[in-house]
Amino acid sequence: MRVIYKKSIWVIAGVLLLVSSIKTDVRAFSKSRVMIEDYRLEGDILKGGEETVLTMTVKNASDNSTAQNILISGQGQDNLVYPVYGSSNQMYVEQLGPGESEEVSIRLRAVEGIRYDSVSYAVNLMFSDETYSDNYTSAILQLPVSRESILVVNDYSAPESAYQNVKARISASFSNQGIGDMYNVVMHVEGVDGDKELDGLSVDALAGGESSFVETYISFSEIGRQDIKVYFTYDDEQGNQVVSEDKHFTITVNEPRNSEVAGNEALKQGGTVQESELQNVEEVAQLELVRGILIAVICVISLGILVRYRRKKNR
Repeated sequence: MRVIYKKSIWVIAGVLLLVSSIKTDVRAFSKSRVMIEDYRLEGDILKGGEETVLTMTVKNASDNSTAQNILISGQGQDNLVYPVYGSSNQMYVEQLGPGESEEVSIRLRAVEGIRYDSVSYAVNLMFSDETYSDNYTSAILQLPVSRESILVVNDYSAPESAYQNVKARISASFSNQGIGDMYNVVMHVEGVDGDKELDGLSVDALAGGESSFVETYISFSEIGRQDIKVYFTYDDEQGNQVVSEDKHFTITVNEPRNSEVAGNEALKQGGTVQESELQNVEEVAQLELVRGILIAVICVISLGILVRYRRKKNR
């Protein structure tokens, strides 16, 4: 009877020890849970080519464990957003107790010409707690992109000098670096006191990411320094008219020479200054050819006369 009693005591002790160990294991695996609870963008939206601030709320969702040494790192989809120069894509929080949260911010720049309605931003969180030194969680944030149409003039071309009443070319290449389409894109030239052509100044529509080119010819009636202003207007998808920044040029207008007048006449007849210059070159070449033939004929006649004279003298 005593043997059975002793065995029963040992069995009960073993069961109590097993239960105690199981409880210890359950407590050990109850670790911190760090997560991105919320996030927001400065201005609420990404704009191509501009900077913004992404603010994230980091929270320890555990009710009984403290998270420490929290390292937050981010990476934009296809590098469409990236940290501005001099900043890092990593942020650090020293400690978060159970249920605590803290805001962290990073300044980002969006590349120009983003073709998506939103850009993914992957966030990785690494931290330690009482149980583990290397814990990892992650989140994917969706950053909305503005559907604005953005006109960027890549290159203006205007002469530094021109001749009075002789046409000079003004041109510009430009692109739509936004997502939204733009319509009735028009280049305006102001400050011209002479003729100004309107043909070729406008583009009916330009989709996001597309480029185009316009040109026109202008002339000045007065000699001296002339200031002109060039700018664009267009309609966005909402029907609002947008006016671009001005570009100013100073052109020195000189008194024309005969060749410039001839070139201008060619322009009036639908040609170009280059075509007129080529025609002048051809005319000069023809005159030189006639002159050479005449000289050759004179030389032959002179040589014939000289030969006949010597023959008579020898007789």
